[in-house]
Amino acid sequence: MNVGSVYRVGVFTIDQSDPLSEAASRMQFNEVGSLAVFEASRFVGIVTERDLVRAMADGIDAEETAVRAYTTEDPVAVTPDTEVAVAAATMWTSACATCRCWWATRSWEWCRRATCWWTWG
Repeated sequence: MNVGSVYRVGVFTIDQSDPLSEAASRMQFNEVGSLAVFEASRFVGIVTERDLVRAMADGIDAEETAVRAYTTEDPVAVTPDTEVAVAAATMWTSACATCRCWWATRSWEWCRRATCWWTWG
């Protein structure tokens, strides 16, 4: 079985130059806990609810601070044709032991500890 047979199509994204307030709005509107961060058309990282909490604790202005300031860069990614066992091994060797069971929920899941993202490629 490959990743393409168990993942949910559709990813919510944000540009790294957008304000953190926009990231929070998109997450709330789409009922997701993270967004793929892009620079033009290049995937550069992720921003999560946890990142937003960290930003608020830092006392930043969410309207003035760009997403790039709280983006986790260089995430590990797999393609749809990757075998689930290989993806799980990648998750494990990247220290993603705390990832939720993405294959059980059939949804996109992020791993903050090692920035693993199961992507379409």
